[in-house]
Amino acid sequence: MKTLIELYQDLDQYRAFDKNKNNCVRFLETVDEIVSRKDASSIKIFFKYFENEGEYDWVFEEVMVALEQYDTKDFLTVFFENSDEFISKAFNRSKYIFTVLMNGAQEFEILKEKYKNFHNELFEKLLDAICELSSKHKILIENLRAEKVKPMSVL
Repeated sequence: MKTLIELYQDLDQYRAFDKNKNNCVRFLETVDEIVSRKDASSIKIFFKYFENEGEYDWVFEEVMVALEQYDTKDFLTVFFENSDEFISKAFNRSKYIFTVLMNGAQEFEILKEKYKNFHNELFEKLLDAICELSSKHKILIENLRAEKVKPMSVL
């Protein structure tokens, strides 16, 4: 059985989808093997493979489905810790992920708790973009922002 480090190395190798027609399948098999270990530290590894658009969008759609197998709290913890990197690299995917999270009552409660003390301009732009997509989400986001803990100002 391969270690997680070895599996991460395999992802890097198989990411060259153009070089070998089997790399997409190998990449996704490796993703499944990593996800089966349920190690939340792997979530950050997956983030580095996301891009907004490309020829192999379907591969990253499959990775997004795989990410749903992680605990929502773990996913959001890793996301918020790495939000600048992920949002800037994959803004459209970030919109999708957070739109889905806002649709589940339990997921939204976890999101609300994580968001309370989180201060990040890029994430606020992401929320603004989600507001433009849906009036339902706009109301949820307005409520999120209303409950947000204000940062302490420097005297």
